[in-house]
Amino acid sequence: PALTESGAVMQRELFGPDEESFVLALEACVAANHTSAAVAVFRQMEELGYGPGIDAYTAVVRAFGRAGDVASAMGVFREMRERFHGQLTRGAYEAVADACVASPHTIKYACRYLTEM
Repeated sequence: PALTESGAVMQRELFGPDEESFVLALEACVAANHTSAAVAVFRQMEELGYGPGIDAYTAVVRAFGRAGDVASAMGVFREMRERFHGQLTRGAYEAVADACVASPHTIKYACRYLTEM
């Protein structure tokens, strides 16, 4: 069993996807406006034990924002902020601000997030 397990780890590390591959797939989903596919890729990352890191979370925020689902974009952003203890990238803040600007009801949140940058 230990040999099989180590073989699976080696195969994943040598031939399987890495976090960067997943982020590229997420970015492709965002570019194609396939929010549900982006969410599926994100969940697969989690299931396979990859991150997800800030770039993956940011892509999902962008996907929801582009789809006009501001509540989900903000929810993912809050989860990301909590997970990374507020240590986020400028791109993460820009993604949630862009999502908030899309709706007149949430533009005040965009201003708040921009002041946190």
